Amino acid sequence: MSYTIRRANIRDLPRLQRLFYNTITSVGLKVYTKVQIKKWTQHFSDTAYWEHKFVHNNFYVATLNGEVVGFISLSDTGYIDYIYVSHNYQGKGIANLLYTRIEVLAKELDFKELTSDISALEKPFFEKKGFEILKECHRRIDNETLVNFSVKKVLNQMA
Repeated sequence: MSYTIRRANIRDLPRLQRLFYNTITSVGLKVYTKVQIKKWTQHFSDTAYWEHKFVHNNFYVATLNGEVVGFISLSDTGYIDYIYVSHNYQGKGIANLLYTRIEVLAKELDFKELTSDISALEKPFFEKKGFEILKECHRRIDNETLVNFSVKKVLNQMA
């Protein structure tokens, strides 16, 4: 299979919203409660929220035969806000392709580091990419605790 990585456009937004929701509600069920998933997906149908994110981030998508199968975003401060791969395409190297594109972009923009706040599901991926765990964060949501991790990677600049 040959995936294409391209800059997302505003017409992709409904597909990104669906992919975001479908991935969290399928893959997330392995480690999160229904209450945590509901809180995590609370903005999935809020078009204004997503349009704002789209304006303030660089979004890239992975496509296969025209279907969006994953996406990633990078802010103008080097923050990776989203990295999602469809539950139907997990484990096929798509996250690696998306991340590689964002790291190249970050270096082109002369960013010194990348940061993110990641879930327990994403932790092994980010550790393999050389991110350092800065701290474990605990957030209370309706009598439950959601754990995530603040991470950072110092970038080696291109020669």
